[in-house]
Amino acid sequence: AQALTAPQDERIRTLFFAGLPNNINQDELHTLLTTTMPALNKQKALASIQLVTSSHCAFVHFNTRQDADKMATPLAKIGILQDHPLREAWGRPPPPSDT
Repeated sequence: AQALTAPQDERIRTLFFAGLPNNINQDELHTLLTTTMPALNKQKALASIQLVTSSHCAFVHFNTRQDADKMATPLAKIGILQDHPLREAWGRPPPPSDT
C-alpha cells in the first residue's frame, strides 16, 4: 500500500476503509487499529469509528487533522485484514454549515 496524499482541505479528519471482512465489528476494528498503532491509544487520537457493515467499510474519525495525517501512512500499511485486501482513502470534507 502506498502513502495517501493528504487532501488540501484541513477540515478533513477522517480516513475511509473499504473491503473489511463481513464479520468484523466496531470493537474488533478499534482493537485492530489501536494494537497496530499504540500511538493512537496513547495520544487519544481516535475520535470515533463509524462501521457500515452492509458496505463492509468504515469511517475512522480523528480528533485533529494532525492525528489523521500522522496515522494515515501506518494505517495504509495494514493492507490486508483476515485475507481481505483493504482500501484506504481520505474522507470527504464536511458539508458547509448554514450558521
